[in-house]
Amino acid sequence: MCPRSIPPLQLLGEPPYNALQPMEGGKDQLRAEGGGKPGSALVWVLKIGATEFDRNIVEQRPGGLSLIVILPRVADLANDPTILHLIEACCPHGILPFHERL
Repeated sequence: MCPRSIPPLQLLGEPPYNALQPMEGGKDQLRAEGGGKPGSALVWVLKIGATEFDRNIVEQRPGGLSLIVILPRVADLANDPTILHLIEACCPHGILPFHERL
């Protein structure tokens, strides 16, 4: 069963990658939970757009922390083309398409 609401920012810890941790504590949480460890990544689900809080964390993530972006629906991208510029500026390591279950 899939969760109903996925937080927009989550930390994918080091292997074996068995859980995503919601990023509710901001940059402090990244430092405390080892956001810079090899193999970890920040997952950004853009389902509802990008908030200022999310942007700050993504733009100021520790060096070496990979960013994986999950795109919103195509219609949402068409309504807000600035999202593409934001994604480009954040230099993600992976971009995944929208998925209904997220």
